[in-house]
Amino acid sequence: MRNTRWWKKRIEFRQGSLFEPIRAKEQFTAICSNPPYVEENEWPQLPPVIRLHEDPKALLAGADGLDIIRQLVQKAMPFLEPGGLLALEIGMGQYEAVLALLKENGYVDVDFKPDLAGIPRIAIARKPGELSSTIKKTDGEQA
Repeated sequence: MRNTRWWKKRIEFRQGSLFEPIRAKEQFTAICSNPPYVEENEWPQLPPVIRLHEDPKALLAGADGLDIIRQLVQKAMPFLEPGGLLALEIGMGQYEAVLALLKENGYVDVDFKPDLAGIPRIAIARKPGELSSTIKKTDGEQA
């Protein structure tokens, strides 16, 4: 949260289930999520430090690990401004499925960023259109 000071009041955090805390017709420049993406059958193989201290609901996302990602991709579009960005952390091996989901749901400029091991772990895509708002850094430069 301390990094949000750099952006002043341009970042707003909301807590809730998916898009529940967002009012109808409200739109954002970017929606970022670190959703659950672990396949249910992977739970027994996770390290004990995770299994003993994490709530399975915070990590598990169905048989293929995509239950929540699928919902986010399908439901985010109306909440994004034209040209708005959707960014999601994804699980290892989910690249192809997430790429297909994003394209099937009309996102453009789909890209993936790798983790330090070179594995695609962040999916980034845009809603078609041009952004109407400009994000400005606190020193006056445009981001």
